Amino acid sequence: MVLALRDRQQESDAKLENLSFNVHKLHGDIVSIKDTVTDIKGEIEFTYEKTSKNELEIFKPKREHTEG
Repeated sequence: MVLALRDRQQESDAKLENLSFNVHKLHGDIVSIKDTVTDIKGEIEFTYEKTSKNELEIFKPKREHTEG
C-alpha cells in the first residue's frame, strides 16, 4: 500500500513539475510577444509620423500652386 502511494506521489510530482515547466515556458513566450508588439508599435508610430510629414510636404506645393 505504501509503495502504491509513493508511486502515485512520484507520478503527481512529475506531472506538477511538467506543468510548472510549461507555465514558465508560456511566460517566456508571452514576454517575447510583448517585446515584439512594443517594437512593432514603435515602428508603426514612426511610419505614421513620417507619412504625415511627407503628406504635408506634398500638400505644400499643391497649395502654393493653387494660391499663386
